[in-house]
Amino acid sequence: VFCFAPFSLSGQSLGSTQAYQDKLQADYDQAQRELQTLTAESNQIKNQKASLQRDISLIDAEIKEAQAKINLKNIAITKLTKDIGTKQNTIVDLEAKLGRSFESMAELLRNTRESDDVSLPVIIFGNKSFSQFFTKVDSVETVRNALNDSIIDVKNFKQETETEKADLEDRKNQETNAREEILSAQRVIQRKKTEKNNILKITKGQEAAYAKL
Repeated sequence: VFCFAPFSLSGQSLGSTQAYQDKLQADYDQAQRELQTLTAESNQIKNQKASLQRDISLIDAEIKEAQAKINLKNIAITKLTKDIGTKQNTIVDLEAKLGRSFESMAELLRNTRESDDVSLPVIIFGNKSFSQFFTKVDSVETVRNALNDSIIDVKNFKQETETEKADLEDRKNQETNAREEILSAQRVIQRKKTEKNNILKITKGQEAAYAKL
């Protein structure tokens, strides 16, 4: 009989640490191996000669396979839920950075307009020395360079935010699909149990009676 290792995680003790993520991945990998083993067992039983015992064993194997799929999908949902939380936090941080970059860019634009409003003669003759003149020119150039950098930051943060939002939507879709697969597997289990009970009720466990069906 194939035994399942219980899926037990202590989120409070492991928290959001790397150890928690590693434990999740290890449990997921183990559940995948269990499902593959049970699927192979089901296929092996299918190749046996038809009989009451064979068909009952096949039903039992298919029930275990469906249960293993539920176990796998539950772990997948736990992983996805954590990913979704991480993505949501990342998006909040990126949107905050984007807002700060917009504010910085707006301030730099105001400074640039103020600099553009001052003509070159005013800059030249408004300073008592050439050192003051070059300092003023350097200041204008510094503002414009900073503005270019800020524009680049805004574009980068905007792109990162859009990418993270797309990834978040993908994770949510995966979670929805996993929950649907769990429901499907649960229906399979119920159907197989009903099928097994009906067969045993009709045949009373007798091969001869089953052969007449």
